[in-house]
Amino acid sequence: MRRKTEHRVLTLDGQQVAVLAVADFQRLEAARRQLGASEAQAHQLRQQLRDSQRRVARLEALLALSARSGAPERASGVCAHCAGEVDDPVGAAVPQGLAVPDDQGPGLLPALSRHPPADPIG
Repeated sequence: MRRKTEHRVLTLDGQQVAVLAVADFQRLEAARRQLGASEAQAHQLRQQLRDSQRRVARLEALLALSARSGAPERASGVCAHCAGEVDDPVGAAVPQGLAVPDDQGPGLLPALSRHPPADPIG
């Protein structure tokens, strides 16, 4: 267990201030920096998770379109062209305005503009 940080409360110019030993202040400052680094890492991991979720949604939409269209690629899942689309940056523009519902951004599918479903009504 860590030892308790010893401090004294003084009144300086009418305001109360806490006085710490230099070693205690340095330890608290290091803990604050470590917390900031952990928060930055958590933010980065959340962003990577959202990007991965968007890619999965794009893949699922491509698979669903392939299955509905009766395309010959259906047996293998997705054609090589569509599989390559998954590696594109998330949120690329779609000329025909097709999109997958996504609460974290546009979730647009560029592959859909090149592979429209046989029956758009479904």
